[in-house]
Parts: sequence; structure tokens; C-alpha cells
Amino acid sequence: MKSIKFYQYLFVSFLLVTTLSCISDPIEIPLGEYEGGVLIINEGAFGANDGEVYHYDREGHGITSNVFERVNSRPFAGVIQHLAHHESYFYLVANTGKVEIVNDADFVSVGAITSDQLVIPRAIAVAGQKLFISDYGPYDDQWNNPDSFIAVVEGKEGGGVSKTIPVPSQPEGLFVVGDRLLVACTGGKEVVVVDTQTEEVVTNLPLPEGSPYSFFNYNGKLYLYARSATHVYFYQLNPSSFAITDVIDIPVANSIYNGNFALGENGNVYIIQTGGSTDKIVVVSLSTREILDDNLYQGSNFYGVGYDSSTKNLYIGDNAGWQSNGEVLVVNEEGSLQRTLEVGKGPSGFLFR
Repeated sequence: MKSIKFYQYLFVSFLLVTTLSCISDPIEIPLGEYEGGVLIINEGAFGANDGEVYHYDREGHGITSNVFERVNSRPFAGVIQHLAHHESYFYLVANTGKVEIVNDADFVSVGAITSDQLVIPRAIAVAGQKLFISDYGPYDDQWNNPDSFIAVVEGKEGGGVSKTIPVPSQPEGLFVVGDRLLVACTGGKEVVVVDTQTEEVVTNLPLPEGSPYSFFNYNGKLYLYARSATHVYFYQLNPSSFAITDVIDIPVANSIYNGNFALGENGNVYIIQTGGSTDKIVVVSLSTREILDDNLYQGSNFYGVGYDSSTKNLYIGDNAGWQSNGEVLVVNEEGSLQRTLEVGKGPSGFLFR
């Protein structure tokens, strides 16, 4: 009788241990449909307002077109300039005057910014619970933008514009460092620093050379990318004072006008060089401060470039001269074409997941 009770005790103990171990095991939650793969920004044609996002499955090589419209049962209806990712949201900025906000897992719309105060929005950044949007403002008679600004929205899921902050002409890329917002003003050729708490400009940093476009971190350092007709510049900035501490000046002429570039491995940077009927991918190095390859890959109508660190492939957007839908060329680090993807109008950017 005692032996039976002993074995019963062992059996109960076994069940208890097994149950507790199962409870402690991590529960695998399936990824959402768009939490992996490559998101391709198709800018769309001005006037047609047919910008859209496509999704590319690296493993199955399938393309899903018009993701926003498929999920939300309405067209995006805008020209996409920027796709930003923050926490669980994507922010799609259209220079036709709106921002759409969707869940990053399934692309379901959660909000929007459609204020009449937005004129030509270009990029977006999130600081705390606020959204900051760079906006060219209206063009004057000389096609300049003297009334450019940063729009402030209280709430990460959209809403109305609570304030506009005047900045120098044609603000593009934004970058948040602590409670400071960096603004690359391309037309004004300077960087503006905004206090995200007071929503006031605290510093202006004129550039000695080039027009600034965007900021990025590399090897623990903060950089600003700028370009001129004959050179590209990588300004290293002090992360506290934002003063220029170094500049890498590389003679690359006719880099693409929208400042599109891709940061790859080991400080290699891929830049589109335009030139008549032929465009090229030029590779420069932040480490050696020189051109590594002046013609990694060539073609025509190059409009955007991205680097996929998981596959070490380069994605090049070809806008087909705006005569039809474009395509994306997938090229390896040696410059060999791996695959061609049929996409939408004006492929200009990529987000890799």
C-alpha cells in the first residue's frame, strides 16, 4: 500500500514539474503579415496621387501590391515621401498634405493627420508623445520656400496640428537626440535644433559646404549627409552641442538630387550618381574616406537605394522614366544582379524587417 502511494506521489510530482516547465516556456506569437520582409515605397506620380507600399517576401519571393489599399479598402491617395517606423506604428508621409498612421504588423489604419496647415510635408519624427513633421510650406513666384516650418502634433496616433515652428527653407530629414530635434534644411543649407519640450528653435548651424538631407548613426557617432553638384559630405556632429567635429569630403559629382543613399557594412555608403542616360551606384567609405568603387552597378532612371543587412543585397529603385510602373533591382555586394521585382510608380525607398 505504501509503495502505491509512493508511486502516486512521484506521478503527481512529475505532472506538477511538467506543467510548471510548460508555463515557463516562452509562448511563440506568430509574426504579423508585415513584420518581416521588405517594404517598398512607391512614391507615385504627382497629380495622379497613386503612391503605395508594396511588400516583398525574401524567402518565397512573392510581391504584395498596394498594401495600404488592400488592408484598409481605400486608396492611399497621395505621393509618398517618407515611411517612418516607431514602436508599433508606421507613418506614411505624403507631400500632397497628409500623414497616414498604421499598425506595423497588419497595416490597419489607426489615425491620420490631414490638417489644412500641412502644405508639402516631407518627413516625420516622434519625440515622446509628439509628432514633428518637416514641411516646405508654399512656393513663391520664384519657386522658393521662404515660409517653411515644422508642424507639431500632440499624440502619436495623429490629430490636428497644434503649432508650427518657422525654419529655414526646405526642411527634409529629422532626427531626435534626447529632447532635441535636428532639422536638415536643404534650401537654407543649415541645420536647425529644436527643443521638443518648448517647441522653439534653440540653435542654427550653417554648413560650410553642401545642402543637408538626413542624419544617421554609425559606429557610435552622429553624422549628417549633405551634397553639392560636385561632392558629397559627411559631417560628424557633437551629440551634445551639435557642433561640427569632423567632415568627410568625397568628390562624387551629380549625386541624386533627393539625397537618397544607403549605409551598408563597415561604413560603406552607396550613392546614386546620375549622368545623362546612365546612372551608377558609387561606393564610398566612411572608414577610409575615399571612393571604393565608382561603378558598382549601372543602369538608368535610378531613383532610390537601400541596403538589406540580412542578405547583404542592395535594392535599387528604377522609376522607368515615369512612363509606367517601375522595378526594383536586387544586386549583391559584388554588383551582380540577383533579381528584378515589378513594383509601383516611382520606387524610392525601402524598409527592411
